[in-house]
Amino acid sequence: MIESRLAATLLLVATAAIAEGCAPKAPARQASRQYFVDQGGVAPTCTTSQPELKDGQVTAAEMTVGGGPGHCSFSVSRDGAAYAAGLLTAKPEHGEVYIHTVGDATRIDYTPQPSYGGPDGFTVELLPGSPSLRVAVTAIRSTAAAPEPPPAAASEPPAKRPPARRPPPKKPAS
Repeated sequence: MIESRLAATLLLVATAAIAEGCAPKAPARQASRQYFVDQGGVAPTCTTSQPELKDGQVTAAEMTVGGGPGHCSFSVSRDGAAYAAGLLTAKPEHGEVYIHTVGDATRIDYTPQPSYGGPDGFTVELLPGSPSLRVAVTAIRSTAAAPEPPPAAASEPPAKRPPARRPPPKKPAS
C-alpha cells in the first residue's frame, strides 16, 4: 500500500513538472533605453560643476547659463543606470526645470526666463537613495542687441499731374 501511494505521488509530481515545462511562457522583457530629441538646444553659455551624489546627502552644484535661448543640464546616474524619479523640492524663481531619463542617465535641464540675468537656484531629490542636488545658478542675460527696424522709406511729394487740357474756344458764328 505504501508503495502504491509513493508511486502515485511520484507520478503526480512528474506530471506537474512536465506540464509546467510545456506551458507557454512570456518572452523575457528586454530593457529599453529612452532617448530624447532636443528641440530647444543648449544655451550659448552653459557650464556646470560635476556633482558626486551620495545617498541621503545634499550635494551642492553650480551652473552658469545664458547668453541666448536654450537650456543647461546635468546628467547623473546611479551605478550606471538612470534614477527612477526626480522630485523638484525647491523651484527656481526665474526659470524652469525639466527632469527626465536619457539613455542610462537622469538629465536635469534648467532654462532661464529669456529676459532674466542674475542668481537663481533649485533643489532636486532623486529616487531611490534620496540623494539631493542643490544647484546655484547664475543666469546671464543675452546682450545681443534687438534688431533695428528697417529704415523708413523716404517720403517723396506726390507727383504733379499735368494740367487738364481744355478744348479750344469756339469761334463766334459770322
